Amino acid sequence: MIHITYAPDPVLPYHIKTFGKTEDGYLPWVKAKLDDMNVATADLPEQHDESDSIDMEAIAAARPDVILGMQSGITEEQYKTLSKIAPTIPWQQASWGDPWHSLVETTAKVLGKQQEGEKLIAKLEDTISEAAAKYPQIKGKSASVMYFDSSKLSSFSVYTTHDVRPQFLNDLGFETPESIKQVSETTDSFYKDISSEQADQFADIDVIVTYGTPDLLAAMQKDPLLSKIPAVKRGSVVVIDTTSELANALDAMPLSIEATTGDYAKLLGEAASKVNG
Repeated sequence: MIHITYAPDPVLPYHIKTFGKTEDGYLPWVKAKLDDMNVATADLPEQHDESDSIDMEAIAAARPDVILGMQSGITEEQYKTLSKIAPTIPWQQASWGDPWHSLVETTAKVLGKQQEGEKLIAKLEDTISEAAAKYPQIKGKSASVMYFDSSKLSSFSVYTTHDVRPQFLNDLGFETPESIKQVSETTDSFYKDISSEQADQFADIDVIVTYGTPDLLAAMQKDPLLSKIPAVKRGSVVVIDTTSELANALDAMPLSIEATTGDYAKLLGEAASKVNG
């Protein structure tokens, strides 16, 4: 089996190994699952860097019986080529936009483990609900995931409703702001760049989540344009350190949900407490 994605989370819960070694190491929740499976990372086959393209020759040489391409960016042309190698399951809802429950359901069906998949979904839903229940101030609040760069505040990026990161905020109980819905209607992409001159159109966002460095919020609050966003002005912004483990978990996957949702919900709850109070 070949799995084309950025993380092995969808298949590891079924104790199936589909990926290779990486020079960057493994995230804690992945390493923990490998240890549980008694799999030594040194024994894993080579992993290919697909940041630019898919190594079709390497995939063909592996002679897979199935190729999983959910939560990936494979194109129609790549899909046609992959399908000639083995039955290929492409992304289901949008490029890089398959939510975690869809990943679990589709993977379970492909592996013939539907019952296990249903149990896993129920377990993860409980994990999310229990984490969110600790912070009732989240209920009724709106939230959005954005990207700001302290060295270039003249523009920023908004993650649209096509992306799994804002979808996970919905799972945790947040509502989608109308401003984000409107932006999402103008593109099929998972994000859209916005000029900071248009920052005031996002006044309806209660909580903003962004990747960044510790000095980011202060820089945003000093910026004459970004400071017009109420969430920025009052500080209801969750800045996720780009070097942290949590930065790799915002686009929720089965294993990361179990490992990080509690910490994420705590940060969101703290930010939500700053709204109307």
